[in-house]
Amino acid sequence: MKNKCKILVLFGIIVCNFFFVSRIQGNVFDINQSSSGYYVDGTTLTPLSSQTNIPYGANVQLHFNVTNLPDNQITAKFERTYGMEYLAYYSGVLQIDGRVVSQQEYSQFISSTGASITCANQQTTIILTVKSVGSTQGKITGSLSITVPNDSSSVKTQKLEHAFYGNYAFPKEHNVQFYHEGTLLSNQNVIDGSTPMIPSLSDTDGYTFVGFNTQKDGSGSFYQNDAIHESVNLYAIFQKVQYTVNYYVDGELFHSEQVYYMESPKSITPDKEEGRTFLKWDRSLETITSNVDVYAIFESEDEEEIKNNLRFRITDKQYGEEATITEKNHVIHVSDVISNPDLEIKEITITREETQISLFPLLCIGGIIIIYIIWRKA
Repeated sequence: MKNKCKILVLFGIIVCNFFFVSRIQGNVFDINQSSSGYYVDGTTLTPLSSQTNIPYGANVQLHFNVTNLPDNQITAKFERTYGMEYLAYYSGVLQIDGRVVSQQEYSQFISSTGASITCANQQTTIILTVKSVGSTQGKITGSLSITVPNDSSSVKTQKLEHAFYGNYAFPKEHNVQFYHEGTLLSNQNVIDGSTPMIPSLSDTDGYTFVGFNTQKDGSGSFYQNDAIHESVNLYAIFQKVQYTVNYYVDGELFHSEQVYYMESPKSITPDKEEGRTFLKWDRSLETITSNVDVYAIFESEDEEEIKNNLRFRITDKQYGEEATITEKNHVIHVSDVISNPDLEIKEITITREETQISLFPLLCIGGIIIIYIIWRKA
């Protein structure tokens, strides 16, 4: 009898131990996953099937049912594998057992971290909304991983790929090409209704980049980062820079003109004034490459000719003037000469300007002046 009791006790210990070990190894903690999908059309949910037409960019709800879970925390993680994109967070993009999750939980659920979920019972329902981006396989796919702690030292993870069947449309694409002086800068296939990446171009010497045009000569329409609905070639257009030429006469602005890079301004001549003749502007205006100010240069006409190329002017110095005699390119200033011929000559000063001349011609001219004044007095 005692031996029978011992045998029964031993058998009971073996059975309990087997049951305990079995729970830890997962026989009781086996995870069952099932899924279904719905095409979201406004507020209408259409169950997905191989006959369902899903437009490009449409929202699709992915429903996951996970069963045989313990009443504690698990970690759930989703990985898209084909034909879908995640949506930016909004309230309801991810729901767990009817609860709208936070942005942080959503970010964790679709990342390598995984979202920690507290299960209220042996089953949990996860609803994730994604965007369809087209499929050639008649389905879109994603993997759901569920990690369950067995005890303090071990965990059980089940990863299962789910397929959601349907006729997923690809977007209509258009070809956009960007050119600069015959060189292809960029060749892009752009989804209908979206915008291409615009190549970056810099200004060059004398030219400003104004944008891309549908015509090589810039006579078409400029592209303004609009949505693309057809294939198009776009050409870089540069415009010549305009510079300002300011003309000054006696320090006052006389005329202002806009001139394109490497071009010449029109001929500008100051108004004729009595007593002087306009010679030229103080710098060349053959080609313009920057903003420029120019100043008028004049030649005095207040002179009397006496012979050959010798000219002179005699005025009263007490009114701030001086006598000037010009011979060819030589300018001689005679100081302290008064216009009254009856007065004595106090001083004669001779200086040279513009070109170098010998002393002998200067002395001759000075002598001529003295003889002329003496003759006037006689």
